[in-house]
Amino acid sequence: ITGNTMRHVAKHGLKFAETNGRDSTVTGNTIVDCDAGDTETYSGIAVLGDRIAIVGNRIDNCDKYAVHLTATSNKCIVTGNQLTVYAGTSLGVVQDDGADNVVEHNVVA
Repeated sequence: ITGNTMRHVAKHGLKFAETNGRDSTVTGNTIVDCDAGDTETYSGIAVLGDRIAIVGNRIDNCDKYAVHLTATSNKCIVTGNQLTVYAGTSLGVVQDDGADNVVEHNVVA
């Protein structure tokens, strides 16, 4: 998934399911203002699958986390992204609840 702009999404900007959401690359995207007008909390990118590479994206002002690696994620890479904290009540920028994931070299504002 490369070179897209996702703005004012009602829920997650991108969500990788546990069963089919694996072995994917997300690069060069802009994801801004996720969870627009929804009462739940959603992330810019939510990963439930394995072996997802999230590299070189801009993720800004998403209600829950910019990137959430859930407990079912495994061997994912999150690197070289520009991540901005939600302007309201923030839970954080990257939440890694999975196993053997690599989260490094991201710019956090």
